[in-house]
Amino acid sequence: MARTKTGKAQDRYFCALATRVTTTARVRSAASPVERLAQQHTEILHLEDQPHLSDHFTTIPPYSVWITYRLEAGATEHTWDAAVSGYRVLGNGVVDVDSASITLHGTNPFDLEATPEWLTGLIEKYAPSSW
Repeated sequence: MARTKTGKAQDRYFCALATRVTTTARVRSAASPVERLAQQHTEILHLEDQPHLSDHFTTIPPYSVWITYRLEAGATEHTWDAAVSGYRVLGNGVVDVDSASITLHGTNPFDLEATPEWLTGLIEKYAPSSW
């Protein structure tokens, strides 16, 4: 560029540079195709009047749940995670103002056993019918 003396020469230089950059970008994009590894779908639900949910450390009256469904590439069935939020229930039974959450995983046998019926129903109801 330092040797160019006219605007036309500069234009030719930048056009050639743009062509090289564009060609290189196309070659790179063709060389590394995108591969889908998984698909994910999330449902966020407001809850009312659900029974308390407990794990080994926390008890909460649930007020919302985030259910995340995931289908790995090549898999025939999806998995799920449910993050249930609510206010902590103290040892004396008083509901605290501090919120807490309990997460259950559809791949964990202990979580499957601990999943209450009302949550199982929501997980089945909102599961994606097609991916």
